[in-house]
Amino acid sequence: MPAYHIVAATALDEEKTRAEIAAGDRPGNFLLSLTDELGATLYEPRDDEARAPGFIENQLLRSPQKILALADRVANAAADDDVVFCIAEGVGLAIAANFLRSEKKTRLAVFAHNIVRPRMRLAMLATPWFQRIDRLYSISPRMVETAKRRLPGMAERIAAVAEQTDEAFFSPGPPETKARPLIVGVGLEQRDYRTLAVAVDGLDADIRISAFSKDARQQRESMPETMPANMNARFYAWRDLAQLYRNADIVVAPLLPNNYAAGITTLLEAASVGRPAIASSTVGIDRVFADPDAIVWTPPQDAAALRSAIQALLDDPARREALGARAHSAFVAHHSKARRVKEMADDLRALGYLAKP
Repeated sequence: MPAYHIVAATALDEEKTRAEIAAGDRPGNFLLSLTDELGATLYEPRDDEARAPGFIENQLLRSPQKILALADRVANAAADDDVVFCIAEGVGLAIAANFLRSEKKTRLAVFAHNIVRPRMRLAMLATPWFQRIDRLYSISPRMVETAKRRLPGMAERIAAVAEQTDEAFFSPGPPETKARPLIVGVGLEQRDYRTLAVAVDGLDADIRISAFSKDARQQRESMPETMPANMNARFYAWRDLAQLYRNADIVVAPLLPNNYAAGITTLLEAASVGRPAIASSTVGIDRVFADPDAIVWTPPQDAAALRSAIQALLDDPARREALGARAHSAFVAHHSKARRVKEMADDLRALGYLAKP
């Protein structure tokens, strides 16, 4: 019987995270739930662990030394009959390279966030690492199509899967009393709050942004130099964030043009709570949510179109409720954490029992 190894790309602080989840202070974690479902061993990077990269790894992956050391640790622990699942392509490719060197037959499944960036494209062409992956997952249908074109020999091993969030934490509930309509934005990755600021300036509504990053550059690039009087941004703890979604009349995900699924977490959390959402129609995200027609789409960096969409929804409460209900139904049917954990566990179990090449 195969053993299962789950590999995180960032430190989870498992004990603390589990305690916070149990206390209801944060949403459930997909990797921890998958670990429990499979009875797997969980691996995460350690700050006290390092391994100098080889030349090719350094040029292509540019992975921190602790990620390469993590790949070594997983590859050494996994047996030929086992299954390894990695949550990011960087550590997944480092493990694939390790398996190729050692000639281990361990099954390897990798979830890819962004395989269209230049160094991933180069890795596809210059190394056999991707070919060592037995299952490559992405939440972006466009990214899956790209990978199948560039890796035709493994097209049958590449699959689109649904993204998820914790429906038990981000649950519908009563809004708090507010003086006027509330528009909510969440996240920083590829966000364009500068365009949003122009769109909502002078609007009879309050705009609240949950956005915080240790990367000061990202914060500067996402935010306007001067916010309108009705808009502010700050950090929200998990419980406060869930309530912020419930308070929202509209959730917005204004995005810069990009080719991966930036913004999908915000759309899923809004749908899980049952709130209507407006998002920029980037090529990376427009087919990732199960029911695209449940989202109002506007062109990226188009303040006039965004303001028009916001105003139209503010003027039509019935449409807001209908969109929120439709998005929630699609979320429950395709994107809930419980559903996705079960589906992923079943797929990894099936992978573990495939005949060895």
